Amino acid sequence: MVYKIRLNRKWSGEKLHFAVHSYLPPGIDAKVDAWVVKLWWQESPGPSGDGYYGDSPS
Repeated sequence: MVYKIRLNRKWSGEKLHFAVHSYLPPGIDAKVDAWVVKLWWQESPGPSGDGYYGDSPS
């Protein structure tokens, strides 16, 4: 999974705390790797739908 958040410039240099909770079968452990990267891609100014909705059949 990829999570993306926008932070105000006033957060620059501050610590970022990110919590991950998982519900997995016994004997399976979650592994978390995280990076903070500078914006290098182009984004549209507003949100756009991805064609998926939470109540859609899989």
